[in-house]
Amino acid sequence: MTSRIFSFLRDNYDWASTAFLVVFVAIIKIFGWASDDVVTAAVLLALGGILVVLARNRSIVEGLGVALASLREATTSLSARVDKANNSQIIAEAANVGLERILPHTSNYDWGAEIGSSTEVVILRIRLELDECLHLLEDFNKVLARPGKITIVIHDPRAPAMQLQYREEVGERAGWAGRIKDLANEVVMLHDWERGLMEEQRKRLTIKLAQHYPVQAYIKADERIYTYSYSYRHRGFRGPAFQFGDTSTKPYQFLDSCMRTIVDSAVLLTDYEVEDIIRKDSDGAFEDQFIREYNLCFPPRRA
Repeated sequence: MTSRIFSFLRDNYDWASTAFLVVFVAIIKIFGWASDDVVTAAVLLALGGILVVLARNRSIVEGLGVALASLREATTSLSARVDKANNSQIIAEAANVGLERILPHTSNYDWGAEIGSSTEVVILRIRLELDECLHLLEDFNKVLARPGKITIVIHDPRAPAMQLQYREEVGERAGWAGRIKDLANEVVMLHDWERGLMEEQRKRLTIKLAQHYPVQAYIKADERIYTYSYSYRHRGFRGPAFQFGDTSTKPYQFLDSCMRTIVDSAVLLTDYEVEDIIRKDSDGAFEDQFIREYNLCFPPRRA
């Protein structure tokens, strides 16, 4: 038995000496028999011994290489399956809430492409940005010619909530200066466009002014609802829009209910409202400096 042990140690002296050194380092570290410098030197010596053993046993090194390659392949395969499972879960969850599409970069997005073939359109936004998307009026004309129905709600430039929010953001958001005046001009532009329609078309068009500052925009084209959040100052200015299309889901019903509430609470755009906006605009009430000086411009009292 003793001869077998000595024979094993002779044939595997490199492994035996390295194992002894590792055990020795562990013992002196546990019992504190040596200083940290001595322990560090012993650890480095043990690591050197391990490297020598590996270098002298090429088959072991090659085996470790094969094992690591197999482990890497297995990890990659597992990661791919996990990603696929997660994507499937995301798609399933999106279907459960009725989410159909995600549209990037809502700033200056061509909404005419989304509403062009619809017969019923509802748009609730701060403004339509007709100065940059004038073709929207042509798209509206096509909807009304089908014949279709359109409801437009943009925000009243006289509304205190709108001016207060604007005053807070005007110095922060790039390209935001002068937007209250732009909104007033757009209201007049929409009213002029409405007056140029045939009477039968005007009966299927509703334009209203919202009195609050919105946190979201909504566009409804037939049964499709699009919504996106308005940014606060410079954050989220190019956030995505989400399209919902399953009318049986709770998120769709919630969004539809929000839209009806906004439409119902908005003020109908009449000749009287437009004349008041034009008068206040000519008095400079929508200039940035006027709004910054806390001169809020209230709409007239309504019976």
